[in-house]
Amino acid sequence: MGEGNNTNRLVYRGDNLEKSEPLNLQDFHVLNEVVIDRGPSPYSLSLDLYIDGNKFTNIIGDGIIISTPTGSTAYNLSAGGSIVQSNTSCICVTPLAPHSLSFRPLILPANAEITLKKPFDGRSGAWVSLDGATRFKMSEGESIVVKGSIHPLQMVTLKSDNLTDLWA
Repeated sequence: MGEGNNTNRLVYRGDNLEKSEPLNLQDFHVLNEVVIDRGPSPYSLSLDLYIDGNKFTNIIGDGIIISTPTGSTAYNLSAGGSIVQSNTSCICVTPLAPHSLSFRPLILPANAEITLKKPFDGRSGAWVSLDGATRFKMSEGESIVVKGSIHPLQMVTLKSDNLTDLWA
C-alpha cells in the first residue's frame, strides 16, 4: 500500500462481497497476481501508473494485471501477457482492455517498484484483487505499491533440457 494509506482494510474473500473481514495489507505477499479492475462499474477505470517513481502513463480501460512469473500463465496469459519461465526474476504488467494503442504488456525487473494511483475523477470504482481471493475497493487518491519480495518463493521443478516441459 502507498505511503499515508490505511493498511488495515476490510477485505472480501472469494466471490463473497457481503461479509468483510479486517486484514493488514502492509507487506502482503501474493503468489500469482495483483489485479485492479473496474469491479461492477460499467465505466472505464482510470489509474495513474508509476514505475520507480516516474509517471509512465494514465491507464484507461478495464484495469491492469501485475503478475509474477508463476502467475504469467493464468489471467495474465488470457489477457495477452507473455508466458514467463518460472525461475525468471521479473514482474509482468498487462493492461486489461486498454483504451490506448500505446500501452501494451511490459516485463519489468523484479526490483522495479510499481505504483498505481486512483485519481480523483469520480468516474468509476477500482477494485483490487490479490491472488483472486482477497478483494477490496480503492478510494479516490489512494495508491497501491507492488514490488518483488526480498523473500522469493523457492520452487522445485523437474530438470529438463526442453523448455516446454517446464509448463507441462
